[in-house]
Amino acid sequence: MPRRIELPNGEWAEVKTAWEVSRGQRRDLFRAIRAEGEDGDSDVQVIQLMITSWSRSEPVTAATIDALPVPVANVLTTAAVEFVKELSPDFSPDAMADPKAVTDSSESSAS
Repeated sequence: MPRRIELPNGEWAEVKTAWEVSRGQRRDLFRAIRAEGEDGDSDVQVIQLMITSWSRSEPVTAATIDALPVPVANVLTTAAVEFVKELSPDFSPDAMADPKAVTDSSESSAS
């Protein structure tokens, strides 16, 4: 379910959560982020994928995002950073541990 972000000019944007993004969309988005050095607009691509609706009359496009006042763009960019974090897998040892795995042999029953 989308969540609402209040923008500093009294407007709002509804944005996706990680649950609303397919694996393929995530892959395409991460490819765009890696290619950022070429065109520098991956934040715009993230914002476009992230926003499901907003209070502005214009559609969500690269041009309308580029035309936003800086304070509004900053709020959306900050939300985009958090959105990418939600989409990023956690490969840390703590996240990779299987809490259901039995590691103590004394827990097995002896008959």
